[in-house]
Amino acid sequence: MTAMTDEEFGEFVLAAWPGLYRTAYLMLGDHQLAEDLVQTSLAKTYASWRKVKEPAAATAYARVVLANTAASWFRRRGWRNEHPTEVLPDVGVEHDPSTRTAVVDALATLAPRQRAVVVLRYYDDLSVREVAHALGISEGTVKSQTSDALGRLRELLVDEEVPAAPVTEVLAGGRAIKRRRRTAVAVAGAVVAIVLAAGTLAVLDRADDTPEPARTPDETAYLELGAWARGDEVHIGNHTAVVPGTAGLHYSSAGVVVETDDHTFVLVTPAGDVQPLDLDLTSDTEFPGPGATVATDVTEPYLAYVRMTADTTGQLTVRDLTTGDETAVGEPFDAGDHFGTVYSLWDDQVYYIGGQEGRMVDWRTGTTLTYPEIDGFVFVRGGLGHGVTFGTDADQQNWVVGSRADDSTLLTVPIHDTFYGQASLSPDGRYLAAASEGDDGFDVYAVASGESVHLGGDRDVGDYGWTPDGHLVGKEYPTQRSEVEVCAPTTGTCRGTGTTVGGPLTVVGEAVASNGF
Repeated sequence: MTAMTDEEFGEFVLAAWPGLYRTAYLMLGDHQLAEDLVQTSLAKTYASWRKVKEPAAATAYARVVLANTAASWFRRRGWRNEHPTEVLPDVGVEHDPSTRTAVVDALATLAPRQRAVVVLRYYDDLSVREVAHALGISEGTVKSQTSDALGRLRELLVDEEVPAAPVTEVLAGGRAIKRRRRTAVAVAGAVVAIVLAAGTLAVLDRADDTPEPARTPDETAYLELGAWARGDEVHIGNHTAVVPGTAGLHYSSAGVVVETDDHTFVLVTPAGDVQPLDLDLTSDTEFPGPGATVATDVTEPYLAYVRMTADTTGQLTVRDLTTGDETAVGEPFDAGDHFGTVYSLWDDQVYYIGGQEGRMVDWRTGTTLTYPEIDGFVFVRGGLGHGVTFGTDADQQNWVVGSRADDSTLLTVPIHDTFYGQASLSPDGRYLAAASEGDDGFDVYAVASGESVHLGGDRDVGDYGWTPDGHLVGKEYPTQRSEVEVCAPTTGTCRGTGTTVGGPLTVVGEAVASNGF
């Protein structure tokens, strides 16, 4: 969408405000909080206007932002399902106050996700697919949550008086957000969680009982198809979730951890559900970007990060993504402005920057471990993988994969372009993809055997990532609209996923260059 003037955005605010306000009130049950929510959401929409591709999609995008913002409020404020709600005021229309109170009270008994689903499904009149897209959950979850909610609710909620839209405040808030984003590289940390939504409702007794087609189980689809993103849409196995500002992806056995452009993190499960992580972490402010502060293990449900406890004091922390439990590892340290970065998590080993130095530790016991030191070996960024080390030789003539168990060399591959040769290691450490000689595609090597296959055509190693089980995922024509494909690392055979998108993808397993990483 082309840039719009403040006057034009003000007109959009006036048009969208009533519907968004009613949705917000149904979610929160409080008029003042509803106003605050809509104003905040529209300010965020203003700051992210470039992501709105079509004018007709603007209100839908603002609704997604509103839903995610409301959910983060619920978590930060510690609200529960029993959060008290006020009696709706008399606005000069003769409605039955007892009925009005009964409905609001009924809404407050629903779980946050149930309230959000019913509000968007029946009040905003969205389809099952649209609700799933807006909240970042699967269509099956929408149906089950709707069924549960409708089993408890049978009242209709009438329209309420809508306050005037504060256009000036929205624009001011949006400009402030844009200023903060422009200066984000000079700020350590971020604490805003992007969550799936919470809310309240208006109900019609309607249900969509259309059976879903048989398909690969979610866990299997996640392993085989992996995760990739285009814009704010995160595709994981069978499902698509919406995570505004998606910037990076990290695999774990519990699902893919998504990092956003304002440095917050959420977990998208193989079932397509979005869960907030609410990490109190420090940023590598000099070199911000995906993967700068957290590490995951593709075979385990853990995430390692440096939690900020006070000022610049950091604490290495490992979180269980399935339970939310956290383990503090070792003693707190002075993280400073540029340190506190976790580079790798493999099995029990965590490599991180603690203060001014690199440290390796067994996070279960707190025991300090010896960092791998291999003669003539230069680590690349992200060069500690699952059971392996990854880098170049001293002269930067070869890619080298070594064993973390005994520091032995497992694979050596020539770097055909010593200035800007690229390669990437699969998350499980079994395969290496490296640019081939010439401009025709790239080669994929089995680390254990050294055998390779060639993926030709208009394929670039920098445009392909990995699935959890070691397949490649990407597009043959990265700058054009083309089908996303998954390729076998042992045969080079590729199959389409049925999804066609334009432009490059965000993938797991970012390629690194040989000339300075």
